[in-house]
Amino acid sequence: MIKNKIAFRNRIWAGIAGICLVAGGFFIGLGINARLNWKDDPMVRDILARERQDPHEEEQNQMLLEAMQNVTIEQTVHFKEADAKGEIRIANTPKSPLCMTVILFNDQDGSRLYESGMIDPGYYIESVYLEKRLEPGVYPCTVLFQFYEPDGDRFAGETAEKIIVIIEK
Repeated sequence: MIKNKIAFRNRIWAGIAGICLVAGGFFIGLGINARLNWKDDPMVRDILARERQDPHEEEQNQMLLEAMQNVTIEQTVHFKEADAKGEIRIANTPKSPLCMTVILFNDQDGSRLYESGMIDPGYYIESVYLEKRLEPGVYPCTVLFQFYEPDGDRFAGETAEKIIVIIEK
């Protein structure tokens, strides 16, 4: 009887030791796997990305920031009727180093209401017709400014701004 209890207790201890060995091997395997895949670590990826960064990127970012500061648009655009012109007053000031296009989106349904052609520095658009007929009301909208380099029309970046479109009749 005592031998059976000791044998039973030894089996339990052996089972616990086996479980610990399996669990330990599993966690050690995870550690080895993590060391083998060190490039998947977000901090390492960020450092590697900075090392591969384009040397002209800082200059391009500065140019983009300057272009963003030299854009103006009316914050509230009134349309007497849905089919009439509205004074939007989009301007790309002469100080801007980049050309731009402008796309106006309706925030309620995501539809495009207007898209400009290329606007060079020093030029502006006074008024526009909407591409989609809207019922009378107030519409929150997003204006997407897309910037391009003047030589070659290479995309430089984009920014967005919120405005209100009001259709009176």
